[in-house]
Amino acid sequence: MCHTAQAIDLHIGIRNALLNAFAADEFRPDIGAVWKNWVVAEIAKRNLLLGSPCELFFWRSRTQAEVDLVMKAEGGLRAFEIKRSSRRTGGASFRSAYGVNVEGIGPDNPFVADLRNP
Repeated sequence: MCHTAQAIDLHIGIRNALLNAFAADEFRPDIGAVWKNWVVAEIAKRNLLLGSPCELFFWRSRTQAEVDLVMKAEGGLRAFEIKRSSRRTGGASFRSAYGVNVEGIGPDNPFVADLRNP
């Protein structure tokens, strides 16, 4: 699996303090990135609490198609696109390469990723 490193802030409060970014979410130009960061950080923390049953990756193809989170465990792969808005989830490149559908994570289902049953 080809994957690329992506930085995740495990303490978003420190990030906001450094950037002096304390506006309410409707005024934040970076709310999508903050949302994605929060979801990935919470999944990573839960993964550690469960004894790291999954490997967690970010995936990007050579043509720059991306998947925000890929979970790899004994049961196989699960892939997620994390969006705060209701935009449609893509993932055709990942599905074509690995035969795995890309699921959406949004405000209505932020904890859909079950780390014990990937």
